[in-house]
Amino acid sequence: MRGALYLRWRPRVFSELTGQDHIKKTLLNALKEGKVGHAYLFCGPRGTGKTTTARLLAKALNCESPKKGEPCNKCESCEEINEDKALDLIEIDAASNRGIDEIRDLREKVRVAPAKSKYKVFIIDEVHMLTKEAFNALLKTLEEPPKHVIFVLATTEVQKVPLTILSRCQRFDFHLIGQENLRDKLKKIIKKEKIDIDDKSLDLVVRKAKGSYRDAESLLDQLAAFSKQKIDFEMVKDILGLPDFVEIGKLAEALSERDNKKALKKLEELLDKGEDPEQLTISLIDFFRDGLLVKVGGEDLTGELGKDELKFLEKISKEITEKDFLKIINLLIQAQTQLKFTEVQRLPLELAFLDFCEGGGSMPAEDKKTVKESKKEIFVKKTREVPKKIKEIINKKEPEEKPSPKPTSPVRQGDQKITIEEIKEKWDQILEKIKEANHSVKAFLAAGNPTEVAEGNWLIVYYRYGFHKEKMDELRNRQVVEKAILEVTGCNLRLRGKIEEEEEKPKPIQRDRLNRKDNHNSTKEVFEVFGGGKIINND
Repeated sequence: MRGALYLRWRPRVFSELTGQDHIKKTLLNALKEGKVGHAYLFCGPRGTGKTTTARLLAKALNCESPKKGEPCNKCESCEEINEDKALDLIEIDAASNRGIDEIRDLREKVRVAPAKSKYKVFIIDEVHMLTKEAFNALLKTLEEPPKHVIFVLATTEVQKVPLTILSRCQRFDFHLIGQENLRDKLKKIIKKEKIDIDDKSLDLVVRKAKGSYRDAESLLDQLAAFSKQKIDFEMVKDILGLPDFVEIGKLAEALSERDNKKALKKLEELLDKGEDPEQLTISLIDFFRDGLLVKVGGEDLTGELGKDELKFLEKISKEITEKDFLKIINLLIQAQTQLKFTEVQRLPLELAFLDFCEGGGSMPAEDKKTVKESKKEIFVKKTREVPKKIKEIINKKEPEEKPSPKPTSPVRQGDQKITIEEIKEKWDQILEKIKEANHSVKAFLAAGNPTEVAEGNWLIVYYRYGFHKEKMDELRNRQVVEKAILEVTGCNLRLRGKIEEEEEKPKPIQRDRLNRKDNHNSTKEVFEVFGGGKIINND
């Protein structure tokens, strides 16, 4: 038989449907007892057997000699359904037939009696794609269809189906298929189709399918078409576009050492080789997830990993704390989301690496223990010295107040204001000054465009992406920028980020409306929030 592998190996009876026992048992009991509903809703992830189950239900309902609810696959009705020739099984794709006119046409077909069979079965796939008007037109027919009509609705997004539709159907939730069930099914196919593939490669196919029968069978079909020889692990990785574990390990090792230069260089090497940024991000997430599981003692949850891979993960898990595992995984998940919205595909990964390496983190457990013991010794020593030090503290004179460190440029006072043109002229100097303090903040700010100095000494910076604005809105990052601006320009400015798409843009600063008193109050507010030297009122 020709055709795709998943079509050739589609279950022909309920007993062949694995991984959905709760649904299989319910439907078989209903068929045996003749208590079949008029409308069913099958919902769940793709490739889990929704449409297949709907076809099995239609076949069993119209079978001339069913056995314990199972279709015989020998009668005329069963053969017609198996060969896609049945007139009384109508499959509708709601994605391309989603309007009210198509539903009106369906209502006309419902009134017509079956051509041959006992029941006319309508399978509406991806039903959530119907328009609101189409759903409303379907309501009455779905609630009280003719006795010869059975509706089976299938969807991957049940939350988009109106409650009025849900309440009129028997709902069945399909689950992702377990790896064991998926592996057993593929082994049967491999044996019958005479596909030569080793167990390690098969395990990789199973993991990549992520619980979907159709995805697993499609991947196997692709591999079989690629080579008539033995399918090995390296071949599977090449076809699936998966990065090598060793290369991912080197990248992870650089991150564990917080060596941003080494990590960025390794990332560049992998991308230059043609690695897909999204797949690379997913592989890194999987790697650190496995590392975290090893860290907490859940090696059995890491999937089918080799001895060398497990040994390397154990090494990495000793160098990174649980808190840092959580941090890097969260940063990578954010990067994966941002990949969809940026033209520079490597940027979200680079920012995630810099954030992790520059942002610091918790120290390993061994170091924590050493520090804790050291603190304890210092505490004991200090408590012994307290009585001796009390007199010195009491008799000690109040130290004279020292002036705050001066910025590299003189601080502007009174009516002296800085213009956006001056900011732009010194922008590169500001970025370099920020880079000395924090590489990540410099990278985030460099993606922005200083546009205006608004009333109240606000420096308005526009960003193209919300990700950069969110990072620069963090207090610690703003403080780094504002300090650098003060040191380079001698002017106290507060940073405010905006997105380029925002319609409302700040009004230009009106110098004639600002007087010395207003400016003094603004400056005082800045010093109250961020600290600084004394304010001297010259008025």
